Amino acid sequence: MSHLPPVTQWGPPTAAKRALCIHGLCSSSQIWHYVANSLVDQGYQVIAPDLIGHGMAPASKDYSIEAMANALLPLLSSSPPFDLVVGHSLGTLVVLFLLPNLRFAGRGRVVLIDPPLEIGTGEPLEMTRKACVDQVLDIKSVQEYMTQMNWTEADAVWRILGLQLCKPEMINTFFDHNMSAPWSFTPMLPDSSSSFETVIIGADIALGGIFTPDEAEVLSRTHPHVKTRFITGASHLMFQDIPVKDLVVDEILGKEGHRLKR
Repeated sequence: MSHLPPVTQWGPPTAAKRALCIHGLCSSSQIWHYVANSLVDQGYQVIAPDLIGHGMAPASKDYSIEAMANALLPLLSSSPPFDLVVGHSLGTLVVLFLLPNLRFAGRGRVVLIDPPLEIGTGEPLEMTRKACVDQVLDIKSVQEYMTQMNWTEADAVWRILGLQLCKPEMINTFFDHNMSAPWSFTPMLPDSSSSFETVIIGADIALGGIFTPDEAEVLSRTHPHVKTRFITGASHLMFQDIPVKDLVVDEILGKEGHRLKR
């Protein structure tokens, strides 16, 4: 029997529009609080599930990305169509696995925030694994996150909660389960026949961005229908960065007139 994953919801169920937000590794659904409340102000109901092994979701024997996506299928099958789907980091890859099962209301919009599409094999993956484990083993204080990352107190608190609920054993198992083949997910991006719009937002490489300008250049040739953007001054957790978080929300919504570099 399939069970619905734990979710955090913002906005009334009677809202005219619906958004699905999927968090990244070492995080939880509450990390979306600023984005979600901003979307509610624009007439959305927002649903954000916890991925298996994260937040309030149960542990699993299988932490492959496909398994993480499959655990969300009961939520999709029980939900009305979505107008907007947003993923961050690992959550963007979960979104790619979910695309065949996602139903959109009219012309949908998919936003992938700093997606780790291409990491390859060997040392880069091991470095990523170590960085994730280190985050969980050495959690900073609220004040440290506020000062070092330029976050609000709420952003720091929700980040810390996500890290505290994430176990090093899960992280190591996650990488073990996803390293049998080269880490390459660009081929899973939707093709030009898709009925929805796809946008990738990249962080500032100088601040630890994962999606690179070189990748964007390749996509301009192989996937010209996928729009790519980079936000100067944005970290990997850009929707928590005080100077740019409103720009991120604007891009998620597809608003024009803000300063984004192609």
